[in-house]
Amino acid sequence: MEGMEAKKGTKNKKDTDARESMKGMEAKKGTENKKDTDARESMEGMEVKKGTKNKKDTQARESMKGMEAKKGTESRKDTQTGESRKDTQSSEAMKDTQASESMKDTQASEAMKDTQAGESMKDTLAGESRKDTLAGEAKKDTLASEAMKKPAALSWCLYDWANSAFATTIMAAVLPVYYGTVAGATLSGNRASSYWGYTNTVAMLIIASLSPILGAMGDAAGKRKSYLFRFALLGVLSTGLLICIGRGDWLWASFLYILGRIGFGGGNVFYDSLLPYVAEKEDFDRISCLGYALGYLGGGLLLTLNLAMILKPRWFGLADSQWGSRASFLTVSLWWAIFSLPILLWVKEPQRSDIRQDRNPLFAGFRRLSATFHKIRQYREAWKFLLAYWLYNDGIGTIIIMATIFGAEIGIAQKHLIGAILLVQFLGIPFTLLFGWATRFLETKTCILLGLAVYTLAAIGGYFMRTPLHFWMLAVLVALVQGGCQALSRSFFGRMIPDGQSAEFFAFYDISAKFAGIIGPALFGFVGQISGSSRYGIVSLVIFFLLGGFLLTRVH
Repeated sequence: MEGMEAKKGTKNKKDTDARESMKGMEAKKGTENKKDTDARESMEGMEVKKGTKNKKDTQARESMKGMEAKKGTESRKDTQTGESRKDTQSSEAMKDTQASESMKDTQASEAMKDTQAGESMKDTLAGESRKDTLAGEAKKDTLASEAMKKPAALSWCLYDWANSAFATTIMAAVLPVYYGTVAGATLSGNRASSYWGYTNTVAMLIIASLSPILGAMGDAAGKRKSYLFRFALLGVLSTGLLICIGRGDWLWASFLYILGRIGFGGGNVFYDSLLPYVAEKEDFDRISCLGYALGYLGGGLLLTLNLAMILKPRWFGLADSQWGSRASFLTVSLWWAIFSLPILLWVKEPQRSDIRQDRNPLFAGFRRLSATFHKIRQYREAWKFLLAYWLYNDGIGTIIIMATIFGAEIGIAQKHLIGAILLVQFLGIPFTLLFGWATRFLETKTCILLGLAVYTLAAIGGYFMRTPLHFWMLAVLVALVQGGCQALSRSFFGRMIPDGQSAEFFAFYDISAKFAGIIGPALFGFVGQISGSSRYGIVSLVIFFLLGGFLLTRVH
């Protein structure tokens, strides 16, 4: 039993094991079923995934179709755009063609304009070239003119060197003494001095009457140099003939002297009028002073020779001092003639472009004189200056021509008289140049006024003169200012006158000088004759310096 039960137990155990094995199999089968389920689920998931994928593929295909449709649309658009682009390109091509044609037209127009501009530029350049050529020629002419002005200015100054011999030897130093001691030896008292004063008055009256007409004629005919030559020739010839004057020939001496003064004064009208044509306005003072300085030097050198001829006549093969004086008159004539050549040869004649060649210079001169007289009154300052110059130059001129005959009258020896005049000539050179230099720092008018103050002192000192030393001292005072006052007066007036009418206006300027030559010597002679002494005559000249200086202060 027990074996059966054991066998039944074993069997039951086997059944249990079988049931457990079945359960294990079922469990395994469940597990497999689960796996199958999982597999199915996985398959379902895969199918779902595949469906999803198919859906995605469908969507992708639809998307592709959409894209293809879009692409087709875009293609159609591109086609349309291409066609539109083609149309646009065609239109743009047409526009480009039109623009090209327009550009061509524009280029052609611009080319034409460029051509015209080129031609215009060529014309302009040609015009500018012509202008440049003309400007170059004008510049060359200007440079040539400036180059010519330098020798012309020196040649102009040399005429002062030439005719100053007449001013020193004939007017101031030798002839006045010769007139009082030889030609007028037959005259009593101080009559020779008075007659000498009257002789100068007549000469100046003639010159004063002729000067404005001569100046107008010079401007009208454009022949300043020609008239200068004629008057210089008159002065040269009449001065040379003075060699024939002997004892008692005072009337003949007066006549020749008057002719010489006309030649001297008339020539100076045209000489002064050439100043604006040989120098620029800013150089007037310098050139005018240089002319006076050369005049002093030239006149002084010849006067030195004349003094030697008078004091040592035998050195020159002359009989005596009287013949030394007469020979000196001839040397003045030759000196004047020779040194007038530079101005005649190297100073160009200023021509007037508005002058008719058939115009009568004399009638034209009178017409221009009348016009200038009315015109000069419009230049108020120039007119006031002429009045001032007329007064103070009266005193200066009278001192120049009456000093030596006054010295001879009071008993001063000829050697002192001529020696003092010679001192004035040489001292006058640096002081005249000094006056020209001083205008860089002082007004021209101020320099002239300073000179007039010195002249006033000299005239007062003349009244007290007794000895040769006094004469020498007064000569030094005169030398300080004589050339400077006259040179600066000339240049001062030269700035006030209009261009092209220098001869006419300088003629009025010279009239002032000539009228000064009329009144001053006449006053000197008249006062000396009625008082019986020339001392009162010399001091009476103070009035000219005071009034002239006062009027000059009113000139601007």
